[in-house]
Amino acid sequence: MPSIDLEELTVDGVHQSYMQGRYNAEALVAAYQQRIQRLEHRDDGPCLNSILSLNPEALADAKKLDDGFKTDGKFVGPLHGIPIMVKDDVLTKGLHTTFGSMVAKSFVAKEDATVIRRLRDAGAIILAKTSMPDFGSDYFSTSSMNGHVRNPYDLDRDTGGSSSGTGAAVAANLTVIGLGGDTGGSIRIPAALCNLVGVKPTVGLISAAGCLTLVAGQSTLGPICRSVKDAAIVMDALVGFDEADIRTGINQQAGAPVGGSYTAQLGVQDISTMRLGVVRSLFGDDRVKEQEAVNGVTNAALAELRAAGCKLVDVEIPSLENYLQSTSLFLSRAKADLNAFITPTLGTNLNEIVEKGNYPKGNVMMPHVAANGAASPYEWPSYAEQVDQRENFQLGVMSAMSTANVSALIFPTTKVPAPRYADIDMKMRANFPANTGFASSLRFPAITVPIGFTVTPTMPVGLEIVGVPLSDQLLLNISYAIENLVKGRRAPKL
Repeated sequence: MPSIDLEELTVDGVHQSYMQGRYNAEALVAAYQQRIQRLEHRDDGPCLNSILSLNPEALADAKKLDDGFKTDGKFVGPLHGIPIMVKDDVLTKGLHTTFGSMVAKSFVAKEDATVIRRLRDAGAIILAKTSMPDFGSDYFSTSSMNGHVRNPYDLDRDTGGSSSGTGAAVAANLTVIGLGGDTGGSIRIPAALCNLVGVKPTVGLISAAGCLTLVAGQSTLGPICRSVKDAAIVMDALVGFDEADIRTGINQQAGAPVGGSYTAQLGVQDISTMRLGVVRSLFGDDRVKEQEAVNGVTNAALAELRAAGCKLVDVEIPSLENYLQSTSLFLSRAKADLNAFITPTLGTNLNEIVEKGNYPKGNVMMPHVAANGAASPYEWPSYAEQVDQRENFQLGVMSAMSTANVSALIFPTTKVPAPRYADIDMKMRANFPANTGFASSLRFPAITVPIGFTVTPTMPVGLEIVGVPLSDQLLLNISYAIENLVKGRRAPKL
């Protein structure tokens, strides 16, 4: 087999190579393993620290797929022979699943989560489990299992969290595609800070059975990829009803995507026919240097959209700041929802973990939730009001969108580029200036796409596109058009 150029591989590109006999899945996995060794482990390499454990069966899994393809010339599914890295809060049979915590360093899952089963059925090869902060409880990457993950675009900077390792690995071309999880931005923040596409689907489209959920009813899994099309292909493999997760009943309401798949409509909608709402109140403060830099990149991208004929309308969301504060369910739900998973899985609970000091020193969320979170959301005094306020928030946003006649809302995913490790203090950990909480509190789907880089420092900027529930296919179509116009993705130099 010839050497394989791993830079910016796509699902379609890999499949074309398989069909043309340029290389096979076993050779591709071996090539990635060599690159992982160079970029993750060698002293003379960048030591990205993105991976918690490699799948020892990856080569064997690839060979089985190759043997089948050699026999009948058919792919087993849309991800046939595609290596994927998975955030380490997804149960994966036979592999260590640590949730980023030393408490679970010896835990090996006995069964696959539903998404892992769907990935395998689609032909994907689980290449590795990726680093994450303990139980997904940080805006940044530091974990008691693995320390911090280095951003491939500047090794002194963070990737953001909590799908930290997946973001770094996909950005650094250590895999073709990745899987993350998102409660308040955990897919979209690392995707934006690592120049990637990150999809937070409508909650319930993808099963969460067998996965850690930080806030039930808000947490969701989703793809982290280098392109919108690859993300759409992953969606096609993962979306569907699962008896083990009642929330997936929403698929009955959603129905099949137009054309039968999320990829079917990509490229159909011309950007000149789009009318999008710009939420200026979610832009950064131009008096702050790094926020001004992100605003500059964002405004340049918006200028490109206008020049291409896209209609952009400023949209004001009534009482936005108040709703962002009053609809957060983190303290009312996170403790109970974490314990509902941790206790039967690991035989411990959040308070016990914190009391024993089994978490990184810089993590502020774990002790805060342990001390102040509700044992049950129904014991939280204002829980009913929070849920009621969330409905008012949803109605207010949909009303504003209808008044402006826009199909989606756009704004910077984060107000600043990836921060330097030396600059991450307690204040930043408690309140990182990301805009991802907007869609999370609404329980609306959202996608971040790369739109370019700041100049000093030269770091990625993402644009977030938010739509109403079950508008996932529309958001993918819009994101695809923006991606192809702006062309904001470029590989890091490693």
